[in-house]
Amino acid sequence: MIGQDEAILINIYPSSKHSVAPDGTAALGPKDEWSCFVSRNFGFGHQLSQEQFKLMNECRNDQVYLDTEAAMTINETMLKPKLTETPFVYKLEYGKKYKGY
Repeated sequence: MIGQDEAILINIYPSSKHSVAPDGTAALGPKDEWSCFVSRNFGFGHQLSQEQFKLMNECRNDQVYLDTEAAMTINETMLKPKLTETPFVYKLEYGKKYKGY
């Protein structure tokens, strides 16, 4: 079973201690939104090997999104781009100044 959800993380207390992402690499700002996949088999934010990235990108090559109208509006192309980072943990650009969120 795989679950997906979004969460808004809010740091309201100014201090020298900062929250970090589960892997310890990204400090969270005052208000961040993340979209993540979690499963019993893979845990939180499954990391992909270079071989898995290669295979996924080969499958995505010349593939179009199902909703081509939305893809054109958001990405200005119907083609799926190559993945450069794991799709299982994604920081959303949250707030009034960002498009779409």
